[in-house]
Amino acid sequence: MPELTATATEAPSKALPPGTVIRCQHVRQGRKLGQARAVVLGRFGTGETAPYRVWFYTKGPARQGDDATVSLSFPHEITVRGPLADQSERVLGRIVRGTHLFDDAAEVWRLASTLQVIKRAQRRG
Repeated sequence: MPELTATATEAPSKALPPGTVIRCQHVRQGRKLGQARAVVLGRFGTGETAPYRVWFYTKGPARQGDDATVSLSFPHEITVRGPLADQSERVLGRIVRGTHLFDDAAEVWRLASTLQVIKRAQRRG
C-alpha cells in the first residue's frame, strides 16, 4: 500500500489594504457586468474568506443603492493590479472627487489626496 503524504497547500494571502487597485467581477442587482477596475475600501467582516468592499471608480462616484458603484468581492475573485501610488495624478484626482462624500471611503480619500499632492509637487519640481 502506498504511503500517504501531506500535500502542500498555499499559505493564505495577506489581507489587501484599503487603496489597493484590483480587477474583479462587477455585479449590480444580481447581474454580472463583467470584469472592471476597482479600489479596495476595506473588509466586510473578519476572516480570510470575508469579502472586500470595493468601489468601481471608473463607473462614477462611490455610492450604494440601485445604481451602486460600491460592491462586495470575494478574495478568490480578485486580481491585484497594484497600489494606489502607481496611479497617475489625473486618476488620483478622480478618486479624490469620487470618494469625498462617501464615509466608508475616508481612508482611500485621505491616501489618494496625499498622493495627488505629492505627484503634483513632483511634476512642478
